[in-house]
Amino acid sequence: MWPAQHCLNGKRQSPINIIVENTTLAKNEPLQFDEKFGEKLKANIRSEDYIVEVYLDDLSTKAEILEGGLNGSYSFLRLEFHWLSQHTIDNRSFPLEVTSVFYASKYGDPVSAIPHEDGFVALSTFYNITDQSNPIFDNLLRSIPEIRHKMNNDPVPLKEEIILSDFMSKNDERYFTYPGSYTRPVCDEIVTCLVFEGPFYLSFDQYYTLTGIKDDEDNPIFYNNRDIQNQNGRTVYRSA
Repeated sequence: MWPAQHCLNGKRQSPINIIVENTTLAKNEPLQFDEKFGEKLKANIRSEDYIVEVYLDDLSTKAEILEGGLNGSYSFLRLEFHWLSQHTIDNRSFPLEVTSVFYASKYGDPVSAIPHEDGFVALSTFYNITDQSNPIFDNLLRSIPEIRHKMNNDPVPLKEEIILSDFMSKNDERYFTYPGSYTRPVCDEIVTCLVFEGPFYLSFDQYYTLTGIKDDEDNPIFYNNRDIQNQNGRTVYRSA
């Protein structure tokens, strides 16, 4: 993983441990997802900086979220898969955290959003391991063997189209939000983090396949999460 000297500065770093009883109620409108999230969309998968990522094939596709206390609408950028979970809830971690990354639509593209504190939103959901497999992972897992030994190489098309809403929490599920950062270098403090309680599920076999990618020296990647960061007095809000 990344050397310890990375990202030592900053006051709004992610991830954090969310203590539920210390959160503040925020009476925001529920998150709204546009119709693109329910459509079948072509997508690619790759292993980038120790993390499995999924991107839409057509980067011009605008799948947007809004409301939920957000400052305008945000366009889907990618899915990230972290094991173990990055965030914790009341000191509890989860085997997997899937993060949907969005950029502020008003800035036009992800690069233009980077200089802005409200440039990005990261929507995280947790997964536990159970005896039951989750069919939403089957499409992704069929392509894992093609990227297992290809760190930072070109993306591989998924075998089938993806439905983004399969990886999104429902509108009525409680979530927590706070001002945070990217969790890999250079850890820009430009991310609003939304963390859903969940959790969802996948089977051990699915988890084993998903997490079976290798680094550049063909070593297994046992974890790709960042350590918990100091909250530094930030208020964590919870939805009603």
